[in-house]
Amino acid sequence: MLQMPWATAGWGAFVVLHAHAASMTLALPALLLGLCLAGLLGQVDLARAPSALEFGVAGFGVVWLLAAVLADVPERALALSVPTLIAVVCAIVLPRAEESRPGVAFKISVGVLTALGLHACLAIVLRLPEPHPERLVELAAIPWLVVPNDLAWLGCLWPLWWRWSRSASRPTAGLLVVLGLSVLLVLALLVLQSRLGMLVLAVAVALELMGRRHRLAAGFAFAAVVLALLLASLTGKGLASGGARLQLWQAAWALFEANPWLGVGPHGFVMAYPEVLQGASLIDPRLTPWPHSLPLELLCSGGLLLGLVSVIVCILRFRAPSEGMPAAMGVSFLLVCLFEASTLRVWLWLWCVLMLLPPPARYTTAPMRRND
Repeated sequence: MLQMPWATAGWGAFVVLHAHAASMTLALPALLLGLCLAGLLGQVDLARAPSALEFGVAGFGVVWLLAAVLADVPERALALSVPTLIAVVCAIVLPRAEESRPGVAFKISVGVLTALGLHACLAIVLRLPEPHPERLVELAAIPWLVVPNDLAWLGCLWPLWWRWSRSASRPTAGLLVVLGLSVLLVLALLVLQSRLGMLVLAVAVALELMGRRHRLAAGFAFAAVVLALLLASLTGKGLASGGARLQLWQAAWALFEANPWLGVGPHGFVMAYPEVLQGASLIDPRLTPWPHSLPLELLCSGGLLLGLVSVIVCILRFRAPSEGMPAAMGVSFLLVCLFEASTLRVWLWLWCVLMLLPPPARYTTAPMRRND
């Protein structure tokens, strides 16, 4: 019992407990309990000198806190910054708590994130035939699922599912599992009319299967999803949502230009952008809490300092080939960041912790079998 990796167990419980509003209140206590037990039992390596990546992650947290303290409403900015600070702490502590079990935090994170996302897919599918995506999201009553596109990040895990299936002791069974997960995800995305989610999944599948044997399958998969996207655009929201996003991006950039060093403060976009767009003919008149572009949100929330430290963290994380993530995973999540992700979303910070953890070799290099 004492040998259990308590920090990782606390992190896994923290992720899983976000599946329902009733259990979410236990998420933070479970994480803190796991981290405290890991510290008391000497499972966290505090003797090792900080790495450049750890300095970068800590720097991100410091700049974020500085921007929050100097925001127009610092109490609000600090209260909404709890998920960010949790991610900063876990991204530093979890790798230090697995010296004897390398890769366990990454594997647990992939498992619990998959479970969290598939639980949402099931909750959506089981509420058919409700025709309205927003109503489906409301009926699902999942705290982290606020809009249909909040499910798009799950498609970025597909390359990891595929590599797990190819390196499994029973690859046929693994392939069937991945097929089942994929069907459930596609069905949920179609029901939610999430064009971004379908595009993200298509890019992840196409890039991961771009090997010599799978190039044709990748092309068909990509073409099929692009066709589905076109049909959804013709029968659904059309180009209106794109125009509305463009207006939000313009507002975010204007806020950054007006506050170039530390921005308007974390989560201050929703309070500041209506004044920027005052008098404009809005395509979507609803008050939108985030600009639907993570880079622009970071710039308008924390200015050049936060943007610079974010770039430094990304460079430090991905410069080591031995610890690199699948390219398909990174490119597909980049699409989510460019068109939807927000620092208001808990799932973003859960994903960031995953991306900052060192993965096992089976996930960094695509396994090849004799018949490949």
